[in-house]
Amino acid sequence: MLYGMSFERSRHDLKLKTSDGMHCVMTNKEIVCLASQFFRQHLKDTTTEFTVGRADSVESIDICLTYMITGIYKKPAQFSPKLASEIFALANQWKVLEPKVLKNSIEKHCCEELQKNYEDIMYVCNMLIIAEDAHFTNVQSCCIATLVFYHVRDFIRIIVNGNHPLKSASLNVESS
Repeated sequence: MLYGMSFERSRHDLKLKTSDGMHCVMTNKEIVCLASQFFRQHLKDTTTEFTVGRADSVESIDICLTYMITGIYKKPAQFSPKLASEIFALANQWKVLEPKVLKNSIEKHCCEELQKNYEDIMYVCNMLIIAEDAHFTNVQSCCIATLVFYHVRDFIRIIVNGNHPLKSASLNVESS
């Protein structure tokens, strides 16, 4: 019965808004309060809208909400390193049950996306930064392996042989 309430639109009485307030997800307040201590602490009986400060996208709210209520990771249609970071940050903030299970699902999804986008050095670098911030150690290893295996020539061309700002900065430090 509780599971059905979360998806039955007639019982939606809480609007979860993105940090900019432009987009929202409707849900049932009783369900989110039952599922999360965070919501029990932050929602009052009269609350009908709540701005999710760590969410720039409605997808991150929807995915984390679905996981919090059902325990199932809902893969988004479009995935990015930023979305992975948002989902995990929300899960930590909302204190979802079994965050390690969600973390493993997100890490697996990140690695699958890395396989699709391995040729894009900026994508790989962004994924590495997000992985480091979120402590996704498996994703970090995959990103480093991808950079070493596929992009070492670009790195050497840009940093070692090229006229990259980091190279000139390091030369200035050595000569002083």
